[in-house]
Amino acid sequence: MTDLDILDDIDKFEKKVRRGRDLLPLWIKVFMWMFFAFGGFVFLFFLIGIAGNQKIDISIYGFQAYRSFSITGVIVLFTYALKFLLSYSMWKEKSWMIEIAYLDAVLAFILCVLGMAGISNFDGDLQLNNNLRLELLIYFPFVYRIFRIKADWRRLTTT
Repeated sequence: MTDLDILDDIDKFEKKVRRGRDLLPLWIKVFMWMFFAFGGFVFLFFLIGIAGNQKIDISIYGFQAYRSFSITGVIVLFTYALKFLLSYSMWKEKSWMIEIAYLDAVLAFILCVLGMAGISNFDGDLQLNNNLRLELLIYFPFVYRIFRIKADWRRLTTT
């Protein structure tokens, strides 16, 4: 293979990838659509919290909330809202998606570690649990993929 062949392959790659979304693998797109749907629930649970003291049941990373405006409820709803914002920035190909993805990964790591340590309920008694949060296994490939596409994403996106 000559140098010319390698440049032709690069040119083919650049012609194939016309949008930032094309840089994302299928498994990230599946999670993106899941968190789009969950974003609607955040709005619904927020309205339920405003309407009164209605009981809800929502959880993420071992944090379980039964009220929208409890400390745990706000953490869970904020986490889902951040994931919705990340999904939106991926779908609309915003240049700031990279920063939101890193913020989401750091927040997920911190919440998973707190959940594994048993500090997942700020509203009542400390519940110690010795479970491994498998969500961490998804975040390592996610952060690696975001790191790898960072330059191409910035080149293909504008705002």
